[in-house]
Amino acid sequence: MTSLRNITRSVSSRGWQLPAAFLGSNAIRVHPRNESLFLPATSKRNKVTCGRVSRRAPSVLHMTTSSSSSPRHTTDHRLAALREELRKQEVQAMIIPTRDPHFSEYAPPCYAYRNFISNFTGSAGTAVVTLDGAFLWTDGRYFLQAENELDSNWTLMKAGLPETPSIHEFVVEILPKGSAVGVDPFLHSIDFVKKFEEVAAEEEIRLVHLDCNPVELVWGSDRPPKPNGEVRVHDIQYSGKSITEKLEPLREAMEEKDCSHILLSMLDEVCWLYNIRGTDIPHNPVVLSYALVSKETSRLYVNQSQLTSDVLKYLSSSGVEVHPYEKIKGHLRDVACREETVWIDPNSTSIALKEALGDFAVAEATPVKFAKACKNEAELQGMREAHIRDGIALSSFLCWLEDYVNTNEQTISEFDAAVKLREFRAKQSGFLDVSFPTIAGFGPNGAIIHYNPSQNECGEISNKKVFLLDSGGQYVDGTTDVTRTMHLGATPTDHEKECFTRVLQGHIGIDTAVYPEDTTGFMLDALARVPLWSIGLDYRHGTGHGVGACLNVHEGPHSISPRISSNYAGLKAGMIVSNEPGYYEDGHFGIRIENLLYVVKKQTAHHFGGKDYLGFKRLTYVPIDASMINWSLLSTAEVRWMNQYHQNVWDTLSPRMQAGRYKDWLWEKTRPVQAGQLQPASQESVGVTPASA
Repeated sequence: MTSLRNITRSVSSRGWQLPAAFLGSNAIRVHPRNESLFLPATSKRNKVTCGRVSRRAPSVLHMTTSSSSSPRHTTDHRLAALREELRKQEVQAMIIPTRDPHFSEYAPPCYAYRNFISNFTGSAGTAVVTLDGAFLWTDGRYFLQAENELDSNWTLMKAGLPETPSIHEFVVEILPKGSAVGVDPFLHSIDFVKKFEEVAAEEEIRLVHLDCNPVELVWGSDRPPKPNGEVRVHDIQYSGKSITEKLEPLREAMEEKDCSHILLSMLDEVCWLYNIRGTDIPHNPVVLSYALVSKETSRLYVNQSQLTSDVLKYLSSSGVEVHPYEKIKGHLRDVACREETVWIDPNSTSIALKEALGDFAVAEATPVKFAKACKNEAELQGMREAHIRDGIALSSFLCWLEDYVNTNEQTISEFDAAVKLREFRAKQSGFLDVSFPTIAGFGPNGAIIHYNPSQNECGEISNKKVFLLDSGGQYVDGTTDVTRTMHLGATPTDHEKECFTRVLQGHIGIDTAVYPEDTTGFMLDALARVPLWSIGLDYRHGTGHGVGACLNVHEGPHSISPRISSNYAGLKAGMIVSNEPGYYEDGHFGIRIENLLYVVKKQTAHHFGGKDYLGFKRLTYVPIDASMINWSLLSTAEVRWMNQYHQNVWDTLSPRMQAGRYKDWLWEKTRPVQAGQLQPASQESVGVTPASA
């Protein structure tokens, strides 16, 4: 067992403060050289999280453990059982990511190892469990959620803050020389192992690839079964290209790379290449599978019981061989034995599969993710159509919700509102599912960036506070993701209006940007933040992410973000990206405005450097709440943008809506603002009558 004395000495040498939860005490001592420290997360009633102690603070902070009345199960027994398994396997720590073997953002329930061991349900985060402590790294989107969900056994490590060490650095520092760190080799990437070994080499910390995941052993018979949903063909009218048409440029790229095979592990890449869709991951229309393509063959590794006769016939007609899912590792060994080289993506290929290939692997980003990201015209048309239907559904729901809470000042739970919104979407043709769990955050819950209301734990929506609604749908022809922030009745405060208006200005800044081809999202991100920066505000998440076409709501390789590492891909025509700046005040409100955009070529007077210049076109058509705007802060151009956007919303949605309350509401919410006015014009002043008149 690791000595606490040795661990304390090791951490202190770097100036990091060892968390109290790790010491098994309610006291934290502040290192004189670095006042930053990590405090243990506790229950909702007694939250303590990462903070900073001033030089005048006392050297010891006394802290309160979690409330025994917390409605969640504590992790005491699970952690004790896991540590017993770690001792049996002779490792001093284990790193538990939020992943399945395909590195999906949203893993099937059977692979939710981190959720099970920590109680944290966010879609991003990594747990580290030692024989003495438990730590959870997550980013700024989930700080408040983690504070709510972690019990006092856990220490929240706020990833992305300058005082927070990386997982690699922290693990190496707290463990003595020669320690072993266990990992499930199917859940960690080649890049992860490379970075860890670089950091751990000097301290002789070893990564041990565990044959059996200890968390799985603790989970036992309660672990959910693997998904077994039916696979369907994604029709050519939506995919725009046949399997053969997609394989041809892929094989040309393999020839240039001098690789005989290419392995695809990411589920959306496999489904895109073979024009199939599934239901194995909630809200993501994918199936657990691998693709292995050679110059002559194309293989799909999948649970064959999930394939109907029609799907088998379709794949066979395109020359795709179907093999059992579990055969992939053995087949890769066979390829390596023939000394044939396989192209793999270092960010999405597990170390288990890399080991099967030995030295016969080329680890570089594959061309499939780039081809998938640049939508063809059929995919773009499907996305346009899906967004029109989705806009009608969401606008109709917002009308219903506003009427409901303003009738005798009724309330509705956040959970029930999410259920009702799904009902509105389900009425639209081609609806499959929501594209992610609906974020319906009223008042202070809106400040929890990825808040997920549950039936047993959620707030009540009224007309008294700011309401943030982030939602989306999966349709046969496209995927949507849209956020609107609104006040459903009472007048917003001046501060709420200013914050909303600054977010809107940033949103407009991205929407109207013109830039050279291959500009990265990192270079555009500041356009969304400058209006907030001007008053000393900001937000802790990226501004935009890629979106699939009837695929995952989050996809790469492009994004709009201040993180250079996640912005290595330049923007190209046909890429889809979200535009979602925000602002959040803990305990008060959250604001986010999100549309989906697609990249198009722009006509410019010049072409400096011989480059094409790009801009965006909008896919999302849903009104923006004018009551939340401080119109005096907007420039003439920004007011014009609002009027044009709302005119586009009306022109796009209204022809497909029946006369009645929902259509009248849409007109009311898209009225233009005239010069010199600080509020939308009345119907009479612009010479237009309500839709139902």
